Amino acid sequence: MEVAPTSEKSSKEADVMLETHKWESSMIRLTSYNYEAEALLVEFVNGNEYSYEDVKPAEYEEFIKAESQGKYFLANIRNKKITHKINEHKEN
Repeated sequence: MEVAPTSEKSSKEADVMLETHKWESSMIRLTSYNYEAEALLVEFVNGNEYSYEDVKPAEYEEFIKAESQGKYFLANIRNKKITHKINEHKEN
């Protein structure tokens, strides 16, 4: 079972609400959700970071409440949302 041990909410600008969670997961290390942009940033345990567009607040709430964030992500977000690679971790 994957749980969110920490949650932080911060306001970067007047109307931009970001919510960040660190996960104890074999797949996902950290997520940040931008409520205004409806965008989810995912940092995977391998260091790769991707953003996903058009993630509705209700979908995000389901994601954070899911028994397994990795399973929810694979079933409902990956390959279903517009994706942007932020960075890709490269082994030396």
